[in-house]
Amino acid sequence: MASKISLLCSFFCLITFFLEAQTAGYFVESRFLQRLVWVKDDYARRYEVVIEREENETYRQHLREFTNDNFIIVSLSPAKYRYRVIPYDFLDRARQASQWMNIEVMPLLDPKIENISPSVLYPKKDAVHTITVTGANIFPDAEIFLRRLGGDTIVPIEINIGEDGTSAALQFENSQFASGEYEIVIVNPGGQETSSAGIVFDPNSLTSGFSGSLQPQFAAYVTAAWIPLLPIYGEDFGLDFLASPCAAVRLGVVSTNLNPINAGLEFTAGWYTFDNIIDGDSMAHNAMMLELNLVAEKHLVNRAMSLCFRFGAGFSVMMGARKPELLDKVNTNMGVSFRWLVWKPFYLETGIDYTHLKGEAPSGAFRPWIGVGVRSKE
Repeated sequence: MASKISLLCSFFCLITFFLEAQTAGYFVESRFLQRLVWVKDDYARRYEVVIEREENETYRQHLREFTNDNFIIVSLSPAKYRYRVIPYDFLDRARQASQWMNIEVMPLLDPKIENISPSVLYPKKDAVHTITVTGANIFPDAEIFLRRLGGDTIVPIEINIGEDGTSAALQFENSQFASGEYEIVIVNPGGQETSSAGIVFDPNSLTSGFSGSLQPQFAAYVTAAWIPLLPIYGEDFGLDFLASPCAAVRLGVVSTNLNPINAGLEFTAGWYTFDNIIDGDSMAHNAMMLELNLVAEKHLVNRAMSLCFRFGAGFSVMMGARKPELLDKVNTNMGVSFRWLVWKPFYLETGIDYTHLKGEAPSGAFRPWIGVGVRSKE
């Protein structure tokens, strides 16, 4: 019988998933079905299928079912199984059973992309580009390809997926690319899919390794922020008070196609209100702050999160309530912030700056801040 019944070596999913839902009274779980198939026996009236599940290195019977077809549809949860088929002749007598066949049902997991390197490709004639993707739940049989934004897909000439499912190395020929931005797409067996944009290719750029450069691309942004002032030394900031409020607007332009850090310029305009102590008397001050900073931006996850570093100088104009003259102050500052692109093109940003006010009696302060902003399309 074993020579006549040849079990096919694999199974495949008929239905991979349903929508998960939950209410106060009931819930629906995701389920998927497998189809086990074998070669039909012309002398068999029906078949008995025995499925055993591995538990603690021992197989225990999981399902025993009869069918008149040469296949069976079952719903197996993720685990290791083995099964065999016993044919019954027209007199309903059991014939020789097939050999045990081992199968493994993998869980339905959504793939995740955490980092893509490099994010900028430098064109070279007859070159092979290697793109490394790190993340999670990347199945060995996953389908991975590049998709040009608004265009066609590019299939790698070679895919190497790590055994732990956290990385994949993709190779592409230079001739496969056209000018534009691409997103990488990962589709696990069963249909779970994820994608991440941000790969830039420009065939008109004359590059040769790291020293080459692509045509610059930029994104502009504007941030409205609340920046309290926390004095740490000196007298100009009014050390008798814990914090001085400030509203500020940041306008910036940053590159989008440098790797791994994008650079740019940022202009900040703000307004402070604080008290200063002169000859034992408290005197209210308002101050207008103008700053110009160098900005370095490092993307973290799917280009939706990033770290921003700032260094620059500014000019503060302080106006005393009792004195009509202006007190001009020059300051230097540095800081770091975390930006989260919540819903394109809007983002949240929070960080902390340090500022040093020059003068006969130098003063310094920390400026923790939080803001919301909008960023132009990259």
